[in-house]
Amino acid sequence: MRLTKHRKQILDIFMESLDNLYSADMLYEVLDKQINIATIYRTLELFQKEGLLAKSIIDGSAYYYYTAKDHHHYMICLQCHSKIKIDCMVHHAIDDTASKEGFQVKQHDLTVYGYCKNCHK
Repeated sequence: MRLTKHRKQILDIFMESLDNLYSADMLYEVLDKQINIATIYRTLELFQKEGLLAKSIIDGSAYYYYTAKDHHHYMICLQCHSKIKIDCMVHHAIDDTASKEGFQVKQHDLTVYGYCKNCHK
């Protein structure tokens, strides 16, 4: 993969905030609309394919996060929409079942919805 100027700009955003989630629209705004939105979408898909980013579907929208360091998921508060990172605990179960069934896993996504401690009170 060639690291073009635009790809580097997008990757830098993820590297500056390793625990943040970004949608394509959020990146478009962060980059002051200097990179075409279609380029952002293509770059996100490429980075996901290369294993640099993972994708979570939250409320019907795709969000990406840096995953070269670790694979994780999120708990989302239904009231305040805060996002709490959780370590992936299902990887081994998925791998075991996939191995038994001869299934080739490319990715998985898990998002937990509920209420954070502040909203639950």
